[in-house]
Amino acid sequence: MKKFLKVTGVLFLLVILAGLFLIYRYGPNFNVYLVPPSVEKYTQTALQFMEQGYFTDSDHWQAAKKQAMETAAGADRYEETHEDLENAIRVAGGKHSFLMNKDEADTTADTQELPEIRMEDAVLYIHLTPIMLADPEKNQAYADLVLQHVEKENYDGVILDLSDNTGGDMGPMLAGLSPLLPDGTILFFQDVAGNRTDVQLAEGSLSMGGSAVQGSKTKVQSVPIAVILNERTASSAEIVALAFKTAENVKYFGTPSAGYTSGNSQLRLYDGTILQLTTASLVDASGQEYMNVPIEPDESSDNPLRAAVEWIHAQ
Repeated sequence: MKKFLKVTGVLFLLVILAGLFLIYRYGPNFNVYLVPPSVEKYTQTALQFMEQGYFTDSDHWQAAKKQAMETAAGADRYEETHEDLENAIRVAGGKHSFLMNKDEADTTADTQELPEIRMEDAVLYIHLTPIMLADPEKNQAYADLVLQHVEKENYDGVILDLSDNTGGDMGPMLAGLSPLLPDGTILFFQDVAGNRTDVQLAEGSLSMGGSAVQGSKTKVQSVPIAVILNERTASSAEIVALAFKTAENVKYFGTPSAGYTSGNSQLRLYDGTILQLTTASLVDASGQEYMNVPIEPDESSDNPLRAAVEWIHAQ
């Protein structure tokens, strides 16, 4: 009996040690730490994440990694590595990749603006605002505000104004607009090897990118939808614009978008710093691929709102 208890105790201890090792080794990928990481471990975790970047197959990336680790070896504080990590993530992921320190992240989370929505001359006007790093309640409130207007169906057309929307989380935006979008695949994320992950909409729920935000099962009868773009329409706002490639009777107005048409993954480091890394291109439902190129409007206009209203009333 004693021998059995001794063996059981050893096995239990081995399981505990194995678990601690796994947490130490892989926990940082989920923002879980047994002890505060050293500056070198902190930097190493960031660079391991960046290896997933779309543009890491280059000598430039190897040089950026080397420089970051050399800086970390002589640094006393995490902040001393940020300049090199900012450079490294730009190399690994391109122009859509960036580092955001904790103060910037907290400010962004605390300053969310709700969409502007109004009805004019039987046209529903929706100006979607950027939403990034908001908590689940704010995400759902954003979507619900849009839904309560879209679901009324008391309009002859919709103007979806994405001008000056610099992006953030596509989930609340798409959930709020779900009654206007057909169920099924609305777009794909495609990695550098060509592997695709589709984004599915089904009964108001997205298969990824905001699955915690619930849309609506209701579908609005076909109405003309005018999408307004400008040079500050970026990132997730561009994803929303591409999602409407699957909808009927849609026309795009304004000027070319910002050209941050790519998919990002996110990691939060020990000190609250957030890494946003481009890991995929976008492919719309027609099969057209976008990698940080602008979306072109169907009709260029200096006054896209007026052009959109005129088009809707002509339908």
